[in-house]
Amino acid sequence: MLRNLVSHWKLVACGAEGKQAFADYLLSAYNDRSVMTYSAPAQERGRYFYRDDFQSFNFTKRGDTLAGFFSRLHAATSSPEADSIFIPSMHLPSFVPAVMSENVLQIDGVENPLVQAWLGSPSLIACHFDAMHNIACCVAGKRRFTLFPPDQAENLYIGPLDNTPAGQPVSVVDIDNPDFERFPRFAVAQAHKRVIELKPGDALFLPSMWWHQVEGLAPFNGMVNYWWRSAPAYCGEPMDALTHAMLSIRQLPEAERAAWRSLFEHYVFTSQDGRYDHIPEPALGRLGPFSEREARRLRAILQNQLSA
Repeated sequence: MLRNLVSHWKLVACGAEGKQAFADYLLSAYNDRSVMTYSAPAQERGRYFYRDDFQSFNFTKRGDTLAGFFSRLHAATSSPEADSIFIPSMHLPSFVPAVMSENVLQIDGVENPLVQAWLGSPSLIACHFDAMHNIACCVAGKRRFTLFPPDQAENLYIGPLDNTPAGQPVSVVDIDNPDFERFPRFAVAQAHKRVIELKPGDALFLPSMWWHQVEGLAPFNGMVNYWWRSAPAYCGEPMDALTHAMLSIRQLPEAERAAWRSLFEHYVFTSQDGRYDHIPEPALGRLGPFSEREARRLRAILQNQLSA
């Protein structure tokens, strides 16, 4: 929790003046590119989630101009019967580059973070994880984060991996009103729950892989996210490795899965310090430190094997 980290930002000052001042500031720098908006009927009370069949969602997606979004947002905040609406991830350097130069956050050791804005009416995004680290900066309204450590995945009753509301798998538990008969293990997760609320100017550091539900609580809410990875981009996406492991290992007999678990522990999850001292350095190959060149070589090998 980083109180008042960005309270000096012009975005925060405009947000304090009101929704219109905030909109005018962004629109003055806007380059007319289309933004993706999400909208849900009023009866959903801002909760963006699955329908009962888990085959579809209770919201719609639509491209719009930023001016069009703010017009719809005004309608959404003027009547309790109006649909909720939000922009989940507007890349600020691409849409409002001048705003980036006036609202700067330097993060030690991080170069070129991905900077995205989340704007909208009251909303609730189900508990999920992100693979990247994030500093979430509240610039308007009020945000509530409900957090769970990474090791609570088993107790959060994670939904489908293939069909997700916004890219990441989500918990299907209504964590504010849990059904313990249906989800008994959630009681374990609840014991580890942390709730943090942000006011304008505050920020929260969210480490990679922490589960979190996010709520926008005010009639208008604005947040700016700074995303970055610990490993270089050329190392690939861990979720791709998980998907391939599900394809190649999950269907094996239990004894074989146990053997592969030991190999993964040996080669992937255990600290490498001194583990391969018995191998001459020129012969280490993929056991040695990865360079971008070595990563490209391994990626080419994988592509050839997967396409065979």
